[in-house]
Amino acid sequence: MDRDTLYRIAARTMAIVDVARLERPRTKCALLGLAAAGFLAGIAISIYGQPQIFADLNWWPALLLITVGVPITIGLHATDFALSAWLANRRVTLLKACEIVIIGSAASLLPVPGGTLVRVIGLKMAGADYRSGAAATLLVAAFGLGVSFVYAGVAVILLGNEVAGAVLACLGGTALVATLIMTHLLTGSLRISTLVLANKLLMVFIDAVRILWSLSALGFDVNLTEASVFVVAGTVGSAIFIVPSGLGVQEVLSAAVAPLAGVAATAGFLAASVNRMAAMLLIAPLAGMLAWRNRVASARAGSDQTQNEPA
Repeated sequence: MDRDTLYRIAARTMAIVDVARLERPRTKCALLGLAAAGFLAGIAISIYGQPQIFADLNWWPALLLITVGVPITIGLHATDFALSAWLANRRVTLLKACEIVIIGSAASLLPVPGGTLVRVIGLKMAGADYRSGAAATLLVAAFGLGVSFVYAGVAVILLGNEVAGAVLACLGGTALVATLIMTHLLTGSLRISTLVLANKLLMVFIDAVRILWSLSALGFDVNLTEASVFVVAGTVGSAIFIVPSGLGVQEVLSAAVAPLAGVAATAGFLAASVNRMAAMLLIAPLAGMLAWRNRVASARAGSDQTQNEPA
């Protein structure tokens, strides 16, 4: 496989994303409605299966989740975007990357171009062409899938399920090797791959800590190894772009992998739900403030241009 082939694959994949979720707002509204209905139904069923849940609530882990876990995640995702720009031979400041990540996260749950396209547009605004921007975005996402599978696989092995853990780790390792090869084709260097891998490892670790805090907030006694199993659900759920922001998908996958961590499926669903809601509690107002600031700045720029035009 050469660089041109990689660019063609990336462009075609992004075209599928555009058609499936971004170019049809009405379709996305319908998908979002169905996903929200499933999400709320899942919460209701999970609460029914854990009737004591409200008596066991612990607010300190919830506070840590919102004030520490989510901001660190935003910072790591901003670094992730900056590294994507580097892959496309462009430079983006961390401050600008934070803005793109916040707006992209909020856009994923609205009937407007979602997070994936926002990132590609952000790379294009930094000077990258569409093909290289798409390739960089998909390669960084592939790194995330590989790292999360390996990380969760090791956790499952440590918990005593060697077969399932080995399967997860092997899948992740295969994805990482393939992505490393494709990244080398794109850049000709392993330095950027090393930085992306290090950042992805930090991201899945923080994801595991956030799940730990989510479960603790709900009154479940788990350790970090058990919480680490759930990181694969979040990564895979986000990769399923047909459903806006993986709404409901991440929660169902969390319920599915919960037995591997020795946790009830209903607990896994509720923990993923709490984790998502904590993120949106911070991201939604931040995105709103950024959108308002950008609108004011655009209005001022337009007013200044009008005033400077000759009579």
